[in-house]
Amino acid sequence: MVMIPQGNFGQRVARGPSFAAIEPGAELGNAATRLAGTAVNVQADMVQAETQRRAHELAQAQHEAKEAAAAALKAKTFTALTSARDSLTDLHDEITAGVVDGSVPKDKAVATWAERAGKALDGVGADLPESSRALMRAELDGTAARMGNSVRKAVTLRDRQDVTAGISQTLEYLQRQYKGDPALATQQAMGLIDQLGPHSTLNAEQLAKLRQGWKEGTQYTAGYELVSAGRNDRKALDAAEKAIGSGLPDLDPQKRATLLDRVASYRFQLDQRAELAAQRAQREAERRMRQAEAAFNTFQGLADKGTVLAPEYIDQALQLTAGTPYQGGIKALAEAARDSGGLAAQPLAVQQATLQAVDAQIAQQGRTPELDKRRTQIEKVLRGSQEDLQRDPLRAGLERGVVTELQPIDPAGGLPGLLQQLQQRAPLAQRVQAWAGRPVSPMTADEAARLKAQMDTLPAKERSGFVAAIAQAVGPQQAQGLAAQMDKHDKALGLAFAAGADATTAGRYTSELILKGQAAKADGTSTKGQKQPELKAGAWRAHAAAALDGVFQNAQFSSQVAQAAELIMHGMAAEAGGELSAKDMDRAVRLAIAGDIVERNGQKVPVPAGVDADALDKRLESVSVDELRGQAPEGSVLAGGAQLPLADFVKTLPGQQLMAVGRGRYAVLVGGRPVVNGQGKVVVIGVR
Repeated sequence: MVMIPQGNFGQRVARGPSFAAIEPGAELGNAATRLAGTAVNVQADMVQAETQRRAHELAQAQHEAKEAAAAALKAKTFTALTSARDSLTDLHDEITAGVVDGSVPKDKAVATWAERAGKALDGVGADLPESSRALMRAELDGTAARMGNSVRKAVTLRDRQDVTAGISQTLEYLQRQYKGDPALATQQAMGLIDQLGPHSTLNAEQLAKLRQGWKEGTQYTAGYELVSAGRNDRKALDAAEKAIGSGLPDLDPQKRATLLDRVASYRFQLDQRAELAAQRAQREAERRMRQAEAAFNTFQGLADKGTVLAPEYIDQALQLTAGTPYQGGIKALAEAARDSGGLAAQPLAVQQATLQAVDAQIAQQGRTPELDKRRTQIEKVLRGSQEDLQRDPLRAGLERGVVTELQPIDPAGGLPGLLQQLQQRAPLAQRVQAWAGRPVSPMTADEAARLKAQMDTLPAKERSGFVAAIAQAVGPQQAQGLAAQMDKHDKALGLAFAAGADATTAGRYTSELILKGQAAKADGTSTKGQKQPELKAGAWRAHAAAALDGVFQNAQFSSQVAQAAELIMHGMAAEAGGELSAKDMDRAVRLAIAGDIVERNGQKVPVPAGVDADALDKRLESVSVDELRGQAPEGSVLAGGAQLPLADFVKTLPGQQLMAVGRGRYAVLVGGRPVVNGQGKVVVIGVR
């Protein structure tokens, strides 16, 4: 049987047509009628099926809408519930954190939670159906209750933490009290842990460790303090060692060993300190001995010079040598200095004469310890004066009281300021010169060295002008003293100062040629282009030496003049292209002696410029007794070993030989020896 689909409403059985007997002729009409009926039936079935389909779709749509509405309500309810839970969680975390950090008082934490949780849940789910709102509120109330319990637990935990903190603070306090009363502090600490420990955050095992740790830590601290307090006291260390060994029963064995090692270390340090202290004491004794020796040597040096020693300095020297073998030596030197005090301030000639007088006394009376001691002392004074005079004449005079003050030279004023200061120094230099018996520079050795360094930066012409200005300011005697001073540092500069303000016929300073010759000799400028071998530079010094042979009795002075002449030749040669004639060399010698050489009584005699042999004779003929009386106040001189009245001496002058002792200054030779006065000083005749 054929089943006709009927949509969702089942199947329908198709009924086959009923075939009746068809009459002839009526067959076509019957067929049409039957077909029409079938069509009507099919159409009715289709309409019915469509109606049923639409009804089904409507029912399906209504069902889906109902389910969607239920899901939306459920989602809305879940969202509100989740949001409320989050709010409660945040509030819970905030309050519990506040309990922990103290921002929320723990006695108000539960009430604060209830109040703020209630406010947080007010109005939650107001737009939900009553049934959903009631279910959600029941859920949230349960959550709030659970979180409230958590807040209570936080408060309880905070209480326990406070108990734990209180236990720690009290134990620290009792640890400090242990030193005063160990038994009482221990009793109180253990009682504290027993009473409050169960209410703290510590469990039974932790409380047991706390008890033992407090005992060990407290006793270790006590032992450590004992050791530290006794680190510089051996007896205290012994007491600490005893206490650590038996007086601290709960001390950890390892820490006990550490403290005992510390005691041993401090003992070793004390042994080292004792040894070092002994070494320091020995070094201090050695230092004081060296100091005393140095003080004695310095004192002896000053005493040997014969200068007057200040009482304060004597006291200082005695203090520095107190308790040493040198103290007695200082006393002996002070007494000897008192006996010979002031001798060093006497002129060198007087010191020499004093020594000669003692020698004469020894020769006449014989040697005695007292005379030997006196001679040694005077000889030391004389030798010290000579050595200091050679090193720094002006300061030597200051040290011996010949001059009492010496203001330093200020270089800030340039050449004019220097000249003014040197003129002020001139009287001081004259006093020292009288003491020394020879020309003295108006500058100390250090000042002269600085002046040389300043002049080294100047060209030869400017340096020579500098030299001439200074020589004119201080005078010929002090200029010679400066020359001797500069000679130690710079031979040419010393010769330039010896030449002073001497000038050539062309009007320039002789010192310029000396300084220019020094530079020309050094760089070879003076020897370039030489053509005549016999007139080469090697012959210049020999020519000067030959010209000066026999002119000066003092070989050293003669050598200095020859050196000046040689440098002048180099200076002249540098200007003349390296060639010098014999006439030029003779002129250089004349410039070196600032005059000429004349033959007189069979002897070469240097004379100042403008003076010849006749002028020299006339000058000797004009010398009077009154003129020489200042040099020989006793009225006589010692000539050739014989006493000779001044009146007889001046008569013999024109026929006597002369010895140059300075520019235009001569000693008279009788029997090859200079004529001297009663003190043994050479009598000098000045030509100009």
